Amino acid sequence: MTNVAIIGAGLAGSLLAIYLAKRGIEVDIYESRGDMRLEKVAAGRSINLALSDRGIAALRQVGMDEYMLAEAVPMFGRMIHSVSGEKKLLPYSGRAGEYINSVSRAGLNVALINKADMYAGVRFHFNYRCTDFDCSSGAARFSNGQTVKSDTLIAADGAGSAIRNAMLYGGIERFDFSQDWLEHGYKELHIPRGRDGGFLLEKNALHIWPRHQFMMIALPNFDGSFTCTLFLAHSGRKASVNERADGEKHTLVNTPVSATDLLPCFDELTTEAAVMDFFNREFSDAVPLMPTLAGDFFQNPTGNLGTIKCFPWYIGGKALLLGDSAHAVVPFYGQGMNCAFEDVRVLDTLLENYGTDWEKIYEKYGRLRKPNTDAIAEMAEENFYEMRDAVADQVFVRKRELETRLEQTYPDYFSKYSMVTFREDLPYLVAKERGKAQDNLLMGICAEVESVAELDLDNVMARLRTEPISLSMKSTITIDGRDYEVDLSSPIDISIPLRFNGPQPNAYGVESASSKPCRAGDLVGDTRLGGSVNFEQYTFIPHCNGTHTECVGHITHERIAVRDCLHDVLMPAVLVSVRPLQVGGDSLITTDVLRASLPPSYAGGCALIVRTLPNDDGKLTAEYANIIPPYFASEAVAFIVDQGLKHLLVDIPSVDRIFDEGKLLNHRLFWNVAPGSFEAADAARRHSTITELVYVPNEIEDGEYLLNLQIAPFAADASPSRPVLFKTS
Repeated sequence: MTNVAIIGAGLAGSLLAIYLAKRGIEVDIYESRGDMRLEKVAAGRSINLALSDRGIAALRQVGMDEYMLAEAVPMFGRMIHSVSGEKKLLPYSGRAGEYINSVSRAGLNVALINKADMYAGVRFHFNYRCTDFDCSSGAARFSNGQTVKSDTLIAADGAGSAIRNAMLYGGIERFDFSQDWLEHGYKELHIPRGRDGGFLLEKNALHIWPRHQFMMIALPNFDGSFTCTLFLAHSGRKASVNERADGEKHTLVNTPVSATDLLPCFDELTTEAAVMDFFNREFSDAVPLMPTLAGDFFQNPTGNLGTIKCFPWYIGGKALLLGDSAHAVVPFYGQGMNCAFEDVRVLDTLLENYGTDWEKIYEKYGRLRKPNTDAIAEMAEENFYEMRDAVADQVFVRKRELETRLEQTYPDYFSKYSMVTFREDLPYLVAKERGKAQDNLLMGICAEVESVAELDLDNVMARLRTEPISLSMKSTITIDGRDYEVDLSSPIDISIPLRFNGPQPNAYGVESASSKPCRAGDLVGDTRLGGSVNFEQYTFIPHCNGTHTECVGHITHERIAVRDCLHDVLMPAVLVSVRPLQVGGDSLITTDVLRASLPPSYAGGCALIVRTLPNDDGKLTAEYANIIPPYFASEAVAFIVDQGLKHLLVDIPSVDRIFDEGKLLNHRLFWNVAPGSFEAADAARRHSTITELVYVPNEIEDGEYLLNLQIAPFAADASPSRPVLFKTS
C-alpha cells in the first residue's frame, strides 16, 4: 500500500491527510508541536480566519463544510470606523448568500485532526520537528535523530518549511526563492463579549479602522467576542506633507501638519501611556470595549508579515511543497487558508487522473497552481493598501457602492473581490486580470460623479461588456523538454489582411481577389441592396492573393491537402531580418546571410520566419508581376532543411525566383522531392510547410517566439493563413 509522509499537521496538512485516506493511501503526519487538542493555543497566534467559497468547496468534498459553518459567524461586509466614530457598511457582494465566514483557526484545525484521526490508515506523530530533507534519497530527518523515508513526502510545514530550505540550499540547482517583508507587523488584541453574552459591535461584519498608514481590524467569534489585529509599521519614519502623525491624510482634515512628525510604529509604543494615548487618539470608539488592551498589547508578540514565492515545488516524485511552504501570502484578502485548501483539492483531482504517479502529478500540479498562487499573493498585498487607505477614499466608496448595485441588478457581473472570494470555479489569475481591468474602468467612472445615483447602470454595464478588457494569460509551455514562458493574451498577427475588391498584394499578375453578393430569385446577399443579411461569393487564388500556407501537394500529382500536413499547433520559431545580396541584378538570400542573422544563442527550433530588408508597409499591397523580388539561393534552403526547420515563413511571394520556368527547385529541395519530379516519395517532408506573403512590421523585434500557424480547413494544397507569434522568455 502507498505511504505518504506529511510534514505539518496544520490546516492544509490535516485536510490533505483526510483526502489521501479517503483514497486508501496510508498517511503519517509529523508535527513539530504537541497535540493541540491537549494544549492551549499560544497567545497572539490564534488570528481568526475568513472561510470563503474556495475553502468551503474543499471541505465539502470530505463532508466537513456544514460542520464548520455551524460554528462560523457570517460577515456580510466591511464596517468602516472613522476617527470621529462614524460607521459605514460596505457589503462584500450585491448578491444574496455571498458572504465570508469568521472561523477559529484552532477550532478548525482541531476538527480536521479529529476527522483525519478517524481513519485507520492515518497516524499522527506529535513533537516531531523536521530539521532537514535529503533531496537525493527522499529521507526526512527530525530533531529527535530519527530518519523517515516514505513513497513520497508532502511538505505542509508552513512559511518556515525545512523541506523548502533543503531544496533551496543545494537540493535543487537554480531554485527560485524570494521573501518580501512588509514594513508592517501585527499584534493580536481582544474585545470580550458583553455582560449579557452578546456582541459589543455589529456581529455580521469585518470591522476596519483604516488610518492610511496603519489600521486595526476585528473579526467576530462564535462566543460573542472579537479577535482584533493591529497592523502597524515596525519602525517609524517622518510624515510626508500629506500625512498627519495620527494617520489621517492632510486633505481630509484641517489640522496643520509638521514635516517632522513621526508616523506611529511599534517601536514607539513602549509604555502603557504611549499605547493608551495612541489608541484613544486613533480608535477612540474601540477603547471602551477593550478592558485588557494594555495587558494584551505587551503580552502578545508582534508578528511579521511577508510573502514567499519559490519554484519548482517538487523534487521528482520524492517531495512536494504545498500551502504556505510553497507560497506564503499576507492575510489581507482572507485567502491564505482558502488557497491552501484549494491546493489540496487540485492535488486530489490529479490523483484521480494519474493514480500515484507522483512525479507526473507534482509536475502538473506546479504548472497549474504557480500562476494562480502568484496572482493571489499580489492581490493580497494590494488589498492591504485598499483596506488601510482606499476604504477611506470617497471615489473608492462610490465604486464599491456601484459594484454592489451592479451585482444586485446584473447576474453576470462580479467584482474582483467576488471573483476571488465567491467564484471557486474561476482561477485566481483570471480574477486578478479581469478584476483589475474592471476596477480601472469603474474608478474612472466614479471619479467623474459625486453620487452613484447620477449613473445610468445600463450604460455602465454596457461599457463593461463592450470595452476591451485585456486579460493576461501567462503560461509555461513545455515543448520537447524545453520550457517557454509566454503570454497568450498578447498575440502578434503577421498575416496580410485580404481585402476583397480592395488594395491587396498580387503575385504573377492574376486577377485580384473579389467578392459579390449571392443572388437567388428576389433574395440578394447585401443589406445595402435590400437584403436581410450579408452573404457573398468570394473569388481568389490562395497562392497569389495574400498570406497563404502551402504543402508538398503544391508540386505533386497526388492531391495532398495542407490541412493533413500541418500537425504542429504551437511551435518554437525564430524571426530574423535579412538583407539579400545583389547578384547579377537579383536579390539572393544566401546561407551566409541567414547564418549572420540568427541570434548567437539560437539552439534550433521548428520554424523560421524571414523578414527581408528594406521593409515597409508597401508589402501589404505590392504587385509582383513586373519585378523580381528577393528569393532564396538553393544552398540556403538546404541549410534550412539541415537545421531541422519544418516550417518556413517569408514576406516574399515565392522561395524560388518568381519566374523560373516552373522548375521550383527550392520548393522541391525543401520538401525533398527530386528535381523535375511530381512524386512525393516516402522520404518527402510531408509535414513541412511554406508560408508566403507574410508581413512583419519593423517594431517586431528579431528573436525567438512561439508560432501558431492558423489555416482554413481547405482540402487543397494551399490555404489562406494567419500566422500568430507569441513572445517567449
